[in-house]
Formats: sequence, structure tokens, C-alpha cells
Amino acid sequence: GLVGSEMCIRDSAGIDAFANTLHAQFDVLLLVVEPTVKSIEVFKQYKELAERSGVYDRVCIVGNKVREDKDVKFILSNIDTDKFVGYIGESEHIRNVDRGEDSLDYKRLEAENKVTLQNLFLKISKIAPDANVRLQHLYELHKKYVAQDYVKERFGDLTNQIDINFKYE
Repeated sequence: GLVGSEMCIRDSAGIDAFANTLHAQFDVLLLVVEPTVKSIEVFKQYKELAERSGVYDRVCIVGNKVREDKDVKFILSNIDTDKFVGYIGESEHIRNVDRGEDSLDYKRLEAENKVTLQNLFLKISKIAPDANVRLQHLYELHKKYVAQDYVKERFGDLTNQIDINFKYE
């Protein structure tokens, strides 16, 4: 798929967030990486787009479908380890939930899966974004997005959608 007018990449999970301003609207971007070559390729594409968009500092990575230490080592050898918050291992409870046999219950998760969720919660809890700085970034992205010919042709001039006097208090 085409992202913006600068880069052509394969369609992959999560990549469509870079076709508009969606990627810039969150405090944390959680990437779920499986211990497969295909998943690592998707991670690398997402990383490149996140870096180019100035949001890579908001990325956290969680390993998924981890069965053994070899899976964790594979993931860690292919990502930026400072972004890694943990992994979700095989879980009978999650499997039962996926089969519709049970409701998700944190208390019934395995210890290592609880640790990953706790690490993610701690990381998210420490984030204190400046909403006005983010707002300015979104304004700039909006201006860039609505300046594209196909947007102007289809919707007209959308630059007046920005209220430059608005500020978060």
C-alpha cells in the first residue's frame, strides 16, 4: 500500500495508521511481535515509519505467542531491547478465552504474563505527554495531509478545520 506520497510498502498490520494522523494521536504505540521472520519484517517497517513520523519514542514492544526461551531470544535479537516490556507466553486461560469457553480474568493468567502486563502498566503510568505540543504536531500533520491533491480534489480546502486559538488547559 502507499503511505503518504513518499513511500511504498506492503500492506501489514498497523501500517495503515501512517496513511493519516492516527499514529500521532496516542501516548503509547504498542507493537506486538511474534517470534517469526514475517513478524520481525512488519516490526522493521513499522519502526521505519514511526521514526520518520517522529513517534518512535512512544513505541513499546511485547512479544507474543512465546513458547520457549528460544522465542524470546529471537525476538530480542531483532528488536530494540530498550523498547521491550515483556512477552505473553502460552496460556491455557487465554486459549480458553479465545475458544469462547471462558471470560478473560487477570487473576487466572500465568505469572510471567502478569509480569508483562504489570510492566506495560508501569511504563504507561509514567507517561505525561504535553497535550498542546501534541496538538501542534497534529495541526502540522493535518496541514500536510489536506494539502495532498487527491484530498483537495475530493473534499476541497480543509485547512480551515484548525482552530488556532484552541489550547488545552
